Amino acid sequence: MNTNYYNDLLSQRATVREQLGRLPSTAWMTKLSLEARLSCLQEAIGELEVSTAVEPAKVVVTFSGNPVEGSSGIWADFASKAMQSFTDAVSALAAGLNTAVQAMGKIPNKDNNRLYITGTALGSFGFILEEKMPKQNELSLEKTSETDVKKALDQITSVFQSAMTSDEVLSETLNEINDRALEKVRAFIKILNDSDALCSIKLDDKKITFRDKEDLIQSLDRLKPDNILVNHQYFEGTFIGYLPIDRIGEFQKKESNEIIKIKVSKDLADSNIINQHLNELSKISITVTTVGKSKPKYTLEQIPDWNNQVSS
Repeated sequence: MNTNYYNDLLSQRATVREQLGRLPSTAWMTKLSLEARLSCLQEAIGELEVSTAVEPAKVVVTFSGNPVEGSSGIWADFASKAMQSFTDAVSALAAGLNTAVQAMGKIPNKDNNRLYITGTALGSFGFILEEKMPKQNELSLEKTSETDVKKALDQITSVFQSAMTSDEVLSETLNEINDRALEKVRAFIKILNDSDALCSIKLDDKKITFRDKEDLIQSLDRLKPDNILVNHQYFEGTFIGYLPIDRIGEFQKKESNEIIKIKVSKDLADSNIINQHLNELSKISITVTTVGKSKPKYTLEQIPDWNNQVSS
């Protein structure tokens, strides 16, 4: 949607309302004209607001195992702990999309990234969770299919699936996930393991399932802090290629001529500029993530400043 057009309509509506308020009672023809104009403006504004409506994120979390009595009930203390842990993890992931999340203290913007239980799931026992959507005037009014909570739910399901797969796959997933969120993810899986419970998570058409105790133990092992090494490094060299859609670049190190693949963070909106500076010397700041015995994965932290050339 054209935000400038929307704001112009709002301004026009305010002006017409002000004019109506100042009209003398005898100016009935002018009043009819302004009321007709106001009605048209209101209709146009309403159509634009509907067109930018975003569906709230929705996820179904179901449990089985020791704390669950078929589809009829679940231990209250287990359900309370498990759902608190799950929603905390989602809030921390969502917060990390826009700001730094500290290891301690309150999770930023938690009130804006809450999930609400809106029903119980059929089949095995579980819960339907949805986010509370912001009011229309709090939206950016640029139509989008995903909120931060939806992105966080995509992340958490990817982490669960990757943790059950391999160190290599998990290292790809962890590139842009903050430590606080990762701690919350581990805590949720630990609650399942300690309670001899299993879990399925359905998001859109994707379903992730911890099928047995081995899945839980393996996931906890891969997600333990001493299996995940994250550090920050600087490399000098040149970008020799960049795919903006995939956000993957090839970078050749100056010292060794080694070519590495670098993922460009989604936070770097102006990443297309890389293709304008191919084969130009630069110094880049990257995050290096290594899980277990997997190969290191590299993420670009900020766009290089090619105006500040590295001396050759």
